Amino acid sequence: MVSVALAQPAPGTPASQAYVPITGAERWKLYVNDNFVDPLAYLRAFASGGLQQLGDAPPEWRQGTKAYFERTGSSFGQFLIDDTVRTGLSAAAGLDTRYHLCKCSGIKPRVLHAIKWTFITRNNEGKVRVDWPRFAGDYAGAFASNAWYPDRYSYKDALRSGHQQAAFEIGSNLLKEFKPEIRKLLHRK
Repeated sequence: MVSVALAQPAPGTPASQAYVPITGAERWKLYVNDNFVDPLAYLRAFASGGLQQLGDAPPEWRQGTKAYFERTGSSFGQFLIDDTVRTGLSAAAGLDTRYHLCKCSGIKPRVLHAIKWTFITRNNEGKVRVDWPRFAGDYAGAFASNAWYPDRYSYKDALRSGHQQAAFEIGSNLLKEFKPEIRKLLHRK
């Protein structure tokens, strides 16, 4: 996942450290990386499929290896639709899809930063805006996935799934925020 430092230039800060908007090429590269290259794209689908398997959701898909992969594929499809809608709407609205690491130190400020930036982003001018494409994507993926779920699933189930996906975004940002420390821990000898 691509992370860049977010700079809110203070008086006297060099322009080179100021916010730089995402380019079309960067947006496309981030989209491809986050959905097809980064192992986390598959890990989240396998984890989501595993949680659904444990909860037997939906029960019509039963249990076993085939059911697990059906749930995992369903999750991957939902995540892909989610990110496709988010990326497209963000591009059209001139909003940034990157996660920007906190320039702060300490666990609490960084956790709060990750939560805050789940709901907001920057536009091409660097102004803070509500990240509405993120949530449009969450609910688009949830409603689209209802198409391949059993017939008894309704808009209420899609709304619940969209809410869960929106909550998952907070966890995703926390992982991105602390990814440097996680990498250091994993690469210790």
